[in-house]
Amino acid sequence: MRYYSVDLKNIYTRDSLHTALKESLGLPDYYGRNLDALSDCLTDIRTDSEMEFIGLSDLMQNLMEYGERFLITLHKAAFSNPHLILVFRESEEPLPEQDE
Repeated sequence: MRYYSVDLKNIYTRDSLHTALKESLGLPDYYGRNLDALSDCLTDIRTDSEMEFIGLSDLMQNLMEYGERFLITLHKAAFSNPHLILVFRESEEPLPEQDE
């Protein structure tokens, strides 16, 4: 399994979102820096991958409608690609350990 983490807390523009996605997810140089291109890249993943997105509520507040479209794009990609797991957290605090 591959693990990725994307910090969304200080994203204020579409361009900065796509820069963060390209860098954090290791998207290819030909990545088109738009939601259609993001969808294409995510649905093409063929290795089990967990993608953690930190600070989604900040992104939603900063980018409003585009943030909503970004979230829809992520969910559609995860729905159509069984290799993709999405995790959303509001902070980088470690998760509490689970008792077995």
